[in-house]
Amino acid sequence: SSEGGVAVRLSSHPFVEALLGVYGRALISTSANTAGSRPALSVQDVRRAVNGRTGLHPFLIVDGGELIPSPPSTIVDCTRSVPRIVRGGTLSSKDLVELTGNLR
Repeated sequence: SSEGGVAVRLSSHPFVEALLGVYGRALISTSANTAGSRPALSVQDVRRAVNGRTGLHPFLIVDGGELIPSPPSTIVDCTRSVPRIVRGGTLSSKDLVELTGNLR
C-alpha cells in the first residue's frame, strides 16, 4: 500500500482454495484492477486492466469463467494500536469490533 502495509486476504473461491491446498503455502499476488476501478470479473477484464502496466510480467491468468459481482473485501489497518477500517466491505464494523475488541 502507499502507507507501507501489506494486505492479507482469504479467498472463498473454490479454485483458489484448491490451489492453496495443493501448494500448501501463501500465494502472493496483486489486484488486476487499480484502486478505485471496477473489479476484473473475466479474463478479458484482467487483460484490459494490466495492458500497458509495468512490473506485472510474467503473470498467469486462470480462466474461472465470468465471476459474479460481489462486495469488496473489508480492509482493516492493524499496524496501529487500535485497528481502523481503511475500506468498508463485506464485514460490518460490528463484526470487526466483535473480532478485534477495538476499532475506529
